[in-house]
Amino acid sequence: MIEKAHQNPQAEITAKFNRAASEAKALAGRQAALTRFGQRAVAGGELSDLMDEATTLLARMLRVECCKVLELLPDGQGLLLQAGVGWKEGYVGRARVGVEQDSQAGYTLLSKRPVVTRNLRKERRFKAPPLLAEHNVISGVSVIIFGRERPFGILGAHSTREREFNKDEINFVQAVAHILATAIERKR
Repeated sequence: MIEKAHQNPQAEITAKFNRAASEAKALAGRQAALTRFGQRAVAGGELSDLMDEATTLLARMLRVECCKVLELLPDGQGLLLQAGVGWKEGYVGRARVGVEQDSQAGYTLLSKRPVVTRNLRKERRFKAPPLLAEHNVISGVSVIIFGRERPFGILGAHSTREREFNKDEINFVQAVAHILATAIERKR
């Protein structure tokens, strides 16, 4: 018996080519957006505006519903939702997330590398904080916004559906975080 995948090799090749072309187009779009964002960051302006722009950019380019900048509180005992898109009214500027393994963000700070979860409900490395649970988040990627002496906080992108974040998307989130880190240090 011949398997379906081998019944039409031309269709399989065409599908692979189309996927590769689509991924290349998305990568080029993210690179162009990153360049524009970097130019805005260098031009100066308010950090709050730049953080808002970063979260809007991530949401648009990664096609996710929720993005956030979490600032590490001065005592290091929590993170404050400083900027974001997709959160309920009143959450930005007020919502707090725990550190340690109380959250994906806290786990990211501990691991010192990007953290990706495909399904938060099945996650064993950390718990789903109320912020994510209340917004029906399923998947996400989070990276550290580094500072000179200690991290500034976390940049995260989250989806309400299960999805994979590929290496290029993770690198994109890291690049946005690096631009934010540079702008923050320049302001300080």
